[in-house]
Amino acid sequence: MTLNVLALRRYTISAATKKHILESFQEFDEGSKGWLSKSDLKCAMLSLFGRKPTKDEVEQLMQPCDYQLDFGAFQTAMEEKLSLLEPGDRIRQIFKAFDKRCFGFIGREDLHAVFHDCLPHIKSSVIDEIFDEVDTDGDGRVSCREFELLMCGKI
Repeated sequence: MTLNVLALRRYTISAATKKHILESFQEFDEGSKGWLSKSDLKCAMLSLFGRKPTKDEVEQLMQPCDYQLDFGAFQTAMEEKLSLLEPGDRIRQIFKAFDKRCFGFIGREDLHAVFHDCLPHIKSSVIDEIFDEVDTDGDGRVSCREFELLMCGKI
């Protein structure tokens, strides 16, 4: 009898990804208190992974630190999670978070909804400008390919 073991491949975390982890922590550390609350953590993880974390994921991270997750613990946990994702998977996960209605594209309404949830202070006109810039073919939709070009810095 042969035992099949699924080996998890870990990918190296780039300096840019480490910077993104720091920026995500700082962005959602409401009031610059030096730690994340449960709601702060949910938004920070959404920005990093393109999906909301499950209740279990949040509890596993928050419980050991009395529901005040400092940067060191956040960085360690996020680097661990991100090291298990292939680079293309990261972009697709983020795309799926923007594709609120699961249509396979991001509509203008989807982009407004995401900004409203995560960055409510951004003006509607700015969100429209972003959408128009990313919708390179002008069809009123942002395809996964257009989104990938944006995320890779080609737009």
